[in-house]
Amino acid sequence: MPGGAGYLAAEYVYAARYEGAVHLEDLLERRTRLFHEVADRGLEAADHVIALVADDLGWDAERAAYEKRAYASYVDAQLTAERSSSDAEAAQAMKSVLPVHQSLDAA
Repeated sequence: MPGGAGYLAAEYVYAARYEGAVHLEDLLERRTRLFHEVADRGLEAADHVIALVADDLGWDAERAAYEKRAYASYVDAQLTAERSSSDAEAAQAMKSVLPVHQSLDAA
């Protein structure tokens, strides 16, 4: 997997087909933990993962693009939170991505 820190493509497909993963964030952060293991938080691997799982998850091009934008937004918020000087600032940074995730679940 390009940008995938040693993960196999099959791990993402398996997570989508058999483990109930439904979002790119779930695949990159929780199912493989790539989010925690590479400096770019899995952004380089995102397009490759999307290509692997889109059919299984029923994502059309619009949904795939939305998943990528939502994940990039989540990564940006997380990095901003990590650079924050207070818990309140960090919480606000993470709160900024909640509407994106809520609309994804409604889709």
